[in-house]
Amino acid sequence: MENQESRCPFVATMNRSPCRDDEVEKCSMDMDIPMHDLVESSVDPIVLIDCEGTIRLANPACCGCFQYDQSELIGENISLLMPQPHASNHTSYIKHYLKTGIPRVVEKGRKGRRLPAKKRDGSLFPMFLTLSEAIVNGERLFYGVMRSLSAEEEERQVLAAMIDSCTDPIVMIATQGVIERANPACTKVFGYTNEELIGGNVTMLMPQPHATNHQTYIDNYLKKSHRSEHAKKSCPSHVIGKGREVTGRTKSGKEFPIFLSVSEFNVESTNNTRHGFIGIMRNMEDLIERKKSEALLANVLPHHICTRLKAEYQHHEKIEIADSFDNVTICFADIVGFTEFSSNRSPMQVVHYLNKIFRGFDNLVDKYSLEKIKTIGDAYMVVAGLDGDPDHIYKSIQFALDMLDVVSALNDEINDDGKHTFGIRIGLHTGSVVAGLVGTKRRFFDLWGDAVNTASRMESSGIPDCIQCTDVVAMEAMKFPKDFIVIPRGSMDVKGKGLMRTFIIAAKGRKQLTIENLELHRAHKRRASYLMHKKLAEEFNLETRDDRNLQLKGNFSFIMMIVTFILGAMTGHFYPQLFFKSSIRQSS
Repeated sequence: MENQESRCPFVATMNRSPCRDDEVEKCSMDMDIPMHDLVESSVDPIVLIDCEGTIRLANPACCGCFQYDQSELIGENISLLMPQPHASNHTSYIKHYLKTGIPRVVEKGRKGRRLPAKKRDGSLFPMFLTLSEAIVNGERLFYGVMRSLSAEEEERQVLAAMIDSCTDPIVMIATQGVIERANPACTKVFGYTNEELIGGNVTMLMPQPHATNHQTYIDNYLKKSHRSEHAKKSCPSHVIGKGREVTGRTKSGKEFPIFLSVSEFNVESTNNTRHGFIGIMRNMEDLIERKKSEALLANVLPHHICTRLKAEYQHHEKIEIADSFDNVTICFADIVGFTEFSSNRSPMQVVHYLNKIFRGFDNLVDKYSLEKIKTIGDAYMVVAGLDGDPDHIYKSIQFALDMLDVVSALNDEINDDGKHTFGIRIGLHTGSVVAGLVGTKRRFFDLWGDAVNTASRMESSGIPDCIQCTDVVAMEAMKFPKDFIVIPRGSMDVKGKGLMRTFIIAAKGRKQLTIENLELHRAHKRRASYLMHKKLAEEFNLETRDDRNLQLKGNFSFIMMIVTFILGAMTGHFYPQLFFKSSIRQSS
């Protein structure tokens, strides 16, 4: 027996009890070796105290948790392990229970309560204490099983930190609508302090009539939650378990749109069960403004450039954006006669009509999925094929033909007599370009390369109300004889390029351009026909004053004028007309 007592501090402690009596009732606990091993090996702290609060037993887990040696705890008062005011009042708690039988901590079964505890170094930590009464060798004792809540508390603190650091407002309310928790983002967005929100009703965050009807919403939902699944599906909640756009109201009375997601929670603890709702809100004002900014950016820059700019903004660094494209179609258009048209009208009228034209062009850009590059004055530049579309030439031609219709419709609207006030020159070319974003202020997307210059020359040397293109575009248009008419215009001396074969594209079934009109334009635009034959031009010493006039210099020009007059008198035909027609036939 002596060896057993030395091995079992629990039994030894009981035997040293000053309250021992040979006639006491048999101990309700069997203090044998297996019980000792069970107590010693428990991972939860266990203590045994008497009616005075003196510690009779402390297992190794208890010593480790409170940072004491076993010899330092045995014989000391349990108040050593408690902070104030519990340490001073603990003895009175026991006396009150012994006198009245009304427990504060001592409970039957597995009930307990959360209490603060104190370590040897004075640091406090939460614990969950279950305290029960036992009769050992006739002595009334109390044994407590503790569970440290440090890990649980740490987890709660991490969760609380996550909620507090969230940029979206979050509130936790009870089933009566009382706010139990609100994160800093909620106080910032709604303009309340945390003290004003906690304990208040969530209706303070919403306008009428939702504020008045809110509790009815909750009551109806709680009633439905007890119904069958079929009843829930037939009459679902509008907010719980999902999200919707609602209106919030700040402390100052300002109303603003928010997207609200509400979830229901049930937390079961030893003492009670908590039931409530968590609401996560997103200020839609910021989202709406961001969407407006993105839409504005998308109107200025291509989609793939906008995506890369967002990445630049997120990484807080400037990115050089440049790409090369081997096969794209560039379209230049210029309003002919708009300067004269605008000279007789007010600035508002000028902007109105120009805006009307460009809006029509913009609609066509969306229709054919092209990329508008820029407008310079009354000029308009578009590119097709940046997205790798294989039909970019076909779409560009259709786009150009529709541009003619837009200008023609506006002319008909402006002039009651049907006289065209202004026209449009359009140039097309296909080739390789470099595209990129340049500048730091008012950054713009542009194209560079020989193909861009060539397309610009096709426009500037073109014929009003016609589409002039290079052979690359013409060859593609010839693949669709049912849609397009391709008319060779001849070779032209293009600035910076030399002689180039050019073509006019018209559409079948459209009242835009006929061959007769083209011949008339050729007759009035003699320069292209003459310069096609450079040697002939040098022989006759020709030079141009402008796009419509040529001057013959030297003696040969004087002789030619006399011959023209004589032939005209003999034949009855005006020579320049015949001369121009022969020039047209030669150029053809």
